[in-house]
Amino acid sequence: MTPGQLGAFCLRGLQGLNVAVATFDMAGYPFASWRASSIPVLPDISHWIERKWVNAFLPRKIKRFKPDIVLILGGRQFTVNTLTKIKAQTDAKLVNWNPDSPWEQHNSSADLLESIPIYDAHFTWGKFLIERFQQAGAQQIHYLPFAYDPILHKPVANNTNAAVVFAGTWDKPRETMLQGIDASQLELWGNHWHRLASDSPLRPCVRGVAEGDKLAPILSNAQITLNFTRAQNGPAHNMRTYEAPACGAFMLGTDTEEHRSLFVAGETADFFTSQAELLEKLDYYLQRPDLCKTISANAHAFITGGNNTYQDRMQTILQYLDNE
Repeated sequence: MTPGQLGAFCLRGLQGLNVAVATFDMAGYPFASWRASSIPVLPDISHWIERKWVNAFLPRKIKRFKPDIVLILGGRQFTVNTLTKIKAQTDAKLVNWNPDSPWEQHNSSADLLESIPIYDAHFTWGKFLIERFQQAGAQQIHYLPFAYDPILHKPVANNTNAAVVFAGTWDKPRETMLQGIDASQLELWGNHWHRLASDSPLRPCVRGVAEGDKLAPILSNAQITLNFTRAQNGPAHNMRTYEAPACGAFMLGTDTEEHRSLFVAGETADFFTSQAELLEKLDYYLQRPDLCKTISANAHAFITGGNNTYQDRMQTILQYLDNE
């Protein structure tokens, strides 16, 4: 299981609760490396193999392990037949916590949408998605925000001291928002930044991938950490919402309803609604490093002060299932 991903966080959280866990690694299928191939046909072949493999081998593993709960994170590869088979061969409760919206095109599938009524319970990070789950036939749907992993998300000192950092995957809206920031002050970490145009002023800012234990030092030592939520997040939040403050970072993030409900602007974070406002606030805070440190300290104390770890989230899932 890949460090720095939701599955690893949930596994550590369950182990912290002394729950016996067996994992099913979705990346363990043959030819998984083809997913990232630049040869056009290979990623499609890889996805086809993945779908066949996971639907064949997950029921076998569950039959051997005989769990009380089957927690699936995402699950767009699993067919209704596979999930129905799992429920028929075990008394386990079938639970789904999807880190993406099931209705977001790039992270969805017909299988995923058709399987919504099969699960005994769904958990979602977006309150705005609850009604849509209900309309899709979900038996139970509960709000469960993201969290942080105290093993990986903590202040870590080093000598980088970047002025502005964004650690996240490239997409065109993010690229557009970042344009106009002084390249000498900006560092970009994450996947797919090679997709920038060859003459993009952002190219000199690209540093590499920041996953697992590489993330905290990058966020901890930047004066400002940017957090761009995506369209699929709507009025909600994303994983970095909790991870950045836990690392001791000052987060300047997309202005959303849930960000506003979690943080106080100018005290525990700050927000922007447009590129113009982003550039304005960057200029303001870059001239006030002491204020950034105060805000980051406040946010770190708030997020780490109670019930925001992935162990807490796993405890919440277990409590909900015990009460049903």
